[in-house]
Amino acid sequence: MKRGARRLLRFDWRIDRSIQNIAIEKKRPVKFFITIGAWQGSKGNSREKGGIFLYTTISKGRLWTARIMSGLVILFMLFDSIMKFVQPAPVVEGTLQLGYAEHHIAVIGVLGLISTLLYLFPRTTFLGAVLLTGYFGGVIATHIRMDAPLFTHTLFPVYLAVLMWGGIWLRHEKVRNLVPFAKNEG
Repeated sequence: MKRGARRLLRFDWRIDRSIQNIAIEKKRPVKFFITIGAWQGSKGNSREKGGIFLYTTISKGRLWTARIMSGLVILFMLFDSIMKFVQPAPVVEGTLQLGYAEHHIAVIGVLGLISTLLYLFPRTTFLGAVLLTGYFGGVIATHIRMDAPLFTHTLFPVYLAVLMWGGIWLRHEKVRNLVPFAKNEG
């Protein structure tokens, strides 16, 4: 048996043992998808190496809840950003009432659109969420400065942020481990 094949067998055994340990810790079976992939070498040359990536599955209900939560935020922010480019009269009047000049409307629209598009794509979801959180913070500061009603105007970005981060929390186990809402029994 070749040296590389022995290493691969040992690695497979370790993966099997770790899956069994996870299943024992959670006291229920755990589903894993194991795929063999390739990645770039350290100097950028394309060397193929076998790699095993583990993906835990989530329930369909959790997945669809996360999609709906994220979808609501994405649809609202796309509509808001596009209206800032179209600039109908109510958008211009509202922006002027908030204390911004008319030439700022397009800049605000670009910032909102870029952040939303980054949040839309799975590879850049976290970056988009962080940027949208900053965007929402600016909206809150603007409404506080204008003495807008608390629950309808000032806290509306907080509602969007809860939907946005809630969708990420439901989809990604790393975020659930970072912000646990229930104690792990053990």
